[in-house]
Amino acid sequence: MGWYAASFGAARPAELRARAQVGATQALADAGFPWARLKISESVGVLHGDAPDEPARAALERRARELLAPYMGLPGVFLGMDNRVRVRARQAHAQTYADLPPTSAGLPQAASVASADPLAGRGLGAACSAAFDAALGGEAIHFRAASSQLEAPARPLLKRLGSVAVRCPAWRVVVEGHADGRGDTAVNERLARRRAASVAAELLLQGVPIGQLETVGQVTPATAGAGDALAAAAGRRVAFRFVQAEAD
Repeated sequence: MGWYAASFGAARPAELRARAQVGATQALADAGFPWARLKISESVGVLHGDAPDEPARAALERRARELLAPYMGLPGVFLGMDNRVRVRARQAHAQTYADLPPTSAGLPQAASVASADPLAGRGLGAACSAAFDAALGGEAIHFRAASSQLEAPARPLLKRLGSVAVRCPAWRVVVEGHADGRGDTAVNERLARRRAASVAAELLLQGVPIGQLETVGQVTPATAGAGDALAAAAGRRVAFRFVQAEAD
């Protein structure tokens, strides 16, 4: 978390944790687990709540790991997960859900979308896709060698992408972290995932819901020749895809 504080200010990691905690709880409720909540404790995401039975408890953990994948491994947010959900009688659920904090509690809100916004609503696939492509402008976010630290100049691009994403709730932002293929493959795979996670974290701060984000890590195979250095530099990046969710 230290590098994030140094880059973006001491308050931003705390804001990120707060958004991740509240956003994850809401995402779990939307995914069919209204009795579950998440609390971040010492960089561990701890699941709490009262499950109706053991299969539901196990299903929650699997789904939570999917939803929180963009933040797993990000310093100061999630370095692991602990499932402390209990199996209780079904009648306890209403009270458990009532005890959850409102999703807006204590957090800065994204600007509201006016009804006249051409991207508002769920059926405007072409408009959303075009707006995302325009905001992206063919750009990618690049990193220094062996680093997953997001540099401040990347923030304007992420602000543009986040603005489109929050206005197109039927779309997912796929954040593709890349690392060059030189050195240990396992190390490079972890680095690629951390790069994706650092970018996803900034999108969360821009107001993009957790459930709308997906991260993947890829390693570019090493090549031989005079252009190796340039190819490696091109491989140290995060790219984006905007994917429309399938209809229910």
